[in-house]
Amino acid sequence: MVTLDAKIVDDLGFDSLDNIETIMEIEDLFGIEIDDNVVAEEIKTVRHLVDTAFILRAINSPAPDTTATEPLNANSVRIYIDNTIQQKRAYQGDKTNGIMAREKAKHQVEVLQVMREELFGSRLS
Repeated sequence: MVTLDAKIVDDLGFDSLDNIETIMEIEDLFGIEIDDNVVAEEIKTVRHLVDTAFILRAINSPAPDTTATEPLNANSVRIYIDNTIQQKRAYQGDKTNGIMAREKAKHQVEVLQVMREELFGSRLS
């Protein structure tokens, strides 16, 4: 099980491609950009990743976009995380995908579950 203190490489077995894909998903989710040097030097655990995402989101929060059709709010973030978890679970369960790809999807689900639990107090069942 993934915890906030899980080491991304050592405990989750992520390689550099896994890291890049996960970081890109986090960046898309939060509307942020994480510097490559920060990823390489500072983000070693799930907690580091979550903290970095929240800090950058707070620092880079623009003024509200009055032209947006759907503002970013807690419910839309929860829905996005839930949908992504369900997509990764479906990918994980598809036996036509390679074992390594399914294992990576499993770890991504766990990271998203930890984020969901940290943000909303529960995991998606």
